[in-house]
Order: sequence, then C-alpha cells, then structure tokens
Amino acid sequence: MVEEMYIPAAAKLAKHLEKHARYNVELAKARGQEAEKADATGELFSIVLILGVGLGVAAFGFVTYRHVNGSLVAIGTLFARVEKDLDFTERYTAAGSDELAELGRGFNRLLDRLQNSLKNLNTHASQGRTPPTK
Repeated sequence: MVEEMYIPAAAKLAKHLEKHARYNVELAKARGQEAEKADATGELFSIVLILGVGLGVAAFGFVTYRHVNGSLVAIGTLFARVEKDLDFTERYTAAGSDELAELGRGFNRLLDRLQNSLKNLNTHASQGRTPPTK
C-alpha cells in the first residue's frame, strides 16, 4: 500500500529528472557555442591589435629613422663642406631641442670661435703684433 503510493511519485520524479538533464545538456551546448564565438572574436581582436601595434611601432621607427638620418646627413655634409672649403661662415640650421640639434648648435659655436680666432690672428698679423694669449 505504501509502495503503491510512492511508485507514481517516483515515476513522475524520474520523468522530471530526465527532462531536467536534457535541459542541462541543451544549455551546456548553447553556452559552449557562445564561448566558441567569444573565443573567435577574442582571437580576431588580438590579431588586429597586434598588427595595429606592430604597424604603429614600425611607423614610429621609420619616422625616427628619417629624422635622425636626415639630421646626421645634414651635419655630415656641413662638416665636409667646411673641411673642403675652409669656409668658417657656414652654419647648421638647428631646429628642435634634441641631441642632434644640440650637436649642430655646438658645431656652430665652434665655428664662431674659430672664425673669431682667425680674425684676431689676421688683425694682429696685419699690425705686426703678437696676438694676446689666454
């Protein structure tokens, strides 16, 4: 008698448990598909981000190279021209405040001092005097 009362309840419980198990399987499949989509989106985002950063670094490197190389070529050309022609009136047009611009300004100061020293020597030589020493 007691068994007769529990058998229908047990069958009903088994039916609901089976239904719930199927629901869990379907839910797991749906969540798995969502996770796969999120993974694919994340991979694509990572690839695009890496390529973007790589291109940005390459562009920055190229701009830096052009600036440094251009400045060094200009300074080297000025050095060669002064050496060849012994023209101490040449000057480097230094724009900016980086190390290369400071190098150019330093070379300009050196040329100023050389030019002044040569003027003093010339003045004293034409007057037949010995130039003052420091």
